[in-house]
Formats: sequence, structure tokens, C-alpha cells
Amino acid sequence: MAVNQVEEVPGFKQVSLNQLLTELNRQGGFSASVVATGDGLPIASLAPGLDTDTVAAMVAFVRGVVERARGQMGFARVDEVSVVDDDRIRLVCRYFVIADEALILAVVLPANQRYRKLTNQAVKAIKQIWTPQPLPGRA
Repeated sequence: MAVNQVEEVPGFKQVSLNQLLTELNRQGGFSASVVATGDGLPIASLAPGLDTDTVAAMVAFVRGVVERARGQMGFARVDEVSVVDDDRIRLVCRYFVIADEALILAVVLPANQRYRKLTNQAVKAIKQIWTPQPLPGRA
């Protein structure tokens, strides 16, 4: 298991994100999953056999291309981009924002595999992990 950490991510968030990616890969049959900043810094990953830094940088590059195309085409927001190879293996990049922080969830999945429901659930879970929760008894 390849796991990269960003210094600013507290340990409990790191563990929770890694557990989430493990379950995401298991449920979806995904061969890899990465959470990265909008700048391409990997936060958490489960990508056996892949260079996580390269994957994170690639999805950030794709995000930049999407943002330029979005501006030129007048799209309000793009939340997903897919890259499909000749064997129908798909790289899906889901873009979202938490508290002004742009984040990317990228997954690699086999041909004809469904993914949208699982990645929706994962994005929701990442938002819950990322957002500070009030301590019991404090408002």
C-alpha cells in the first residue's frame, strides 16, 4: 500500500482518509484512489503499483485544463472528468471544495465498472472527515 502524507493533515484525519480509501477500493473494485489538494499534493492514497505523486500531479494538471475550458465554454462548475484508455480502464477525477480548499478525489477503475454513487459517498465522507466537529458539550 502506497501512502503519502501532507504535513498539515492531522493524524486522525490521515487514518480516517486512508480507511475511507481502503473501503472505497474494496467496494468499487477500484485499483487505486487518491485524495489530493487542488495543487496536486497527495493527502491520502491507496494506489498499489502506482506513483502517488505522479497521479496527484496529473489530476491537478487535468483540473487546470478543465478550469481553462470551463471558463472558455461558460460552464458554471465542473465536478468530474474521466480519462479512458483503449482497454476502457478509467481514471475519474472528482473536484470539490471544503472551506475554500480545493480537493480532488481520483479513482482508477476497470472497464464498465459503476462508480458515481460510491464516489459521491466518498466525497461526502471526506467532507465530514475534513470539517472540524464540535466537541461534546461545546457549542
